[in-house]
Amino acid sequence: MLRQDAVSDSFTPATGEVAELGRTAFLKQERSDSAGQNTPRGGVVNFSEGEKTQCREPAKDLARLGYAVVPRGSLGIHTLHWPALNAFLASVPSSLAYDPYDANQARARRYGAFLFDPSSGLLQPFGRRYDPTGAPLGEYYQDAIYNPDPTAAGVRRVFAGLRDDQINSRGLHELIRADFAIAEAAGVLPGSAAYLAGVHLIAVMPRPNHPAVSSPDELHCDGEPVTAVHLVERRNVTGGENTVSAVANTGKHPKSLPAGEIIEQFTLTTPLDGFIVDDRRVSHHVAEVQVMDPDFPAGRTVVLIDFRPMKPLSNDDLPKASAPTS
Repeated sequence: MLRQDAVSDSFTPATGEVAELGRTAFLKQERSDSAGQNTPRGGVVNFSEGEKTQCREPAKDLARLGYAVVPRGSLGIHTLHWPALNAFLASVPSSLAYDPYDANQARARRYGAFLFDPSSGLLQPFGRRYDPTGAPLGEYYQDAIYNPDPTAAGVRRVFAGLRDDQINSRGLHELIRADFAIAEAAGVLPGSAAYLAGVHLIAVMPRPNHPAVSSPDELHCDGEPVTAVHLVERRNVTGGENTVSAVANTGKHPKSLPAGEIIEQFTLTTPLDGFIVDDRRVSHHVAEVQVMDPDFPAGRTVVLIDFRPMKPLSNDDLPKASAPTS
């Protein structure tokens, strides 16, 4: 049975708590200012004036390379929406429920999906279910070719669903639209009148001498045409380095690859910084995280948004009926 336990205690910062920020491939100017600091509590984003107008071109990178690093300043979200986005980010860490498919209880998550109409920008909740107590549920499926973990391969996993305030969050809606706009501008999405946008809120929570890993712990593709990942929060952890490599290296661990087969490695350290991948062209992996100071809680939380086309059925897609008999 799906556990609805909240994991807020795992993310409550204590006085003097410190997080290792690691190496980042972007926003390098933040290193000197942020070294030794946690991400702000609940992923709250405080922009400098210069960063608000910072403009990388992730769509061009995505089209050219098959992936793009996306600093938060290049998401293109209007500043009027940042308060709502901050409220969404702040809601995430304490809302998560233990992943019922992780026997070590080192992962927590929620999942939900939207039907997205790009012509109008409308987002409609899709496939919501509820348990007997009325708690929302979210169902997610991956074929074994994309996730060989026995607890996930070909299994219709049922997680805690997005809460009502998250489903209705204007901040989340703008983040989905921003990621879609990058993918659309890059020309990497199959054409469709509507798309299914899946939203995964995922935390990994190491304990002293027990690293926490994401699933699968290998280079992989996700099975959706486009996936974007954004950091919500990291606290008191080391590790969590992201690796991008060729699709041909799917199933391998980055540590087993020669340096020349690693396209890029980077570590997300600032709330909303992220990356986006074309699933057909690259594989990706995130390294385990370890507790830095055993006296304090530790965790790394992200929001992952994926897109797949919703293909309308035609007569040719329907089962053929038998000819009527007289």
